[in-house]
Amino acid sequence: MQLSKKIYIPVLVTLLMGCLAAYLWTDKRIFVVQSTHLTMEPALIHASLRSEIEARALGKLKAAEGKNILSLSLQKVRENILSDVWVESVLVAREFPNKITATTKIKSILFIYIDGRGRILPVTEKGQLLSPITFAQAPDVPVIRNSSVIKNAQTLAKVIVLFKTIPQEGLLSQRNIAEIDWSPVGGLKIELVQSENGDIILGGGDVRLKVKRVASVLKYLESQKQKWRVIDASFSKKVLVRLRKHS
Repeated sequence: MQLSKKIYIPVLVTLLMGCLAAYLWTDKRIFVVQSTHLTMEPALIHASLRSEIEARALGKLKAAEGKNILSLSLQKVRENILSDVWVESVLVAREFPNKITATTKIKSILFIYIDGRGRILPVTEKGQLLSPITFAQAPDVPVIRNSSVIKNAQTLAKVIVLFKTIPQEGLLSQRNIAEIDWSPVGGLKIELVQSENGDIILGGGDVRLKVKRVASVLKYLESQKQKWRVIDASFSKKVLVRLRKHS
């Protein structure tokens, strides 16, 4: 009799646990997604553009509502949100018993390209060209107008690498650059923000060193109240300055 009890009790407990698990699995009040939450990491883009991206991502996340949280594929939810060309990365997680959360990151915009039709197309740090945006939505980043730079992946990659070696602070910094260009002969060429002067040619290498040289030249020219047309630092050991007439 005692042996049968030893067998009966574990079997009964197992059956009860199985029934409970089946009930919890099918009970829509417990394991069905009832709420979602989206967190979007800060990005240097216009508020209206951010709102558009956030709304699209949230709409895709809300598609998970009403589905069983255990059988729901988080990978598919992630891939759905990642299908937006503006989204860099997504982390999706379950919060039991009935909530799904997602943390998203927007792609960083390094340049904006203005094409021959006047459209404004963002260029990411990885050289990806995104869909056109309005002038009001354009971030405060350097402009590229040369289509040959954009259409040649190797050239664009080279320009990105060289640009990122320029310091983010200082007289000659990334933040102080208005336009960027490239030529096979002169290499990287930039135009400064709020500058009444001309172009600065940095060449195809040793940009960090050349930036320091140009910064020193700029300080000297400013102290002498000299207006310049071109500063050419593409040479290995010297910087040439072409002054404006009557400067």
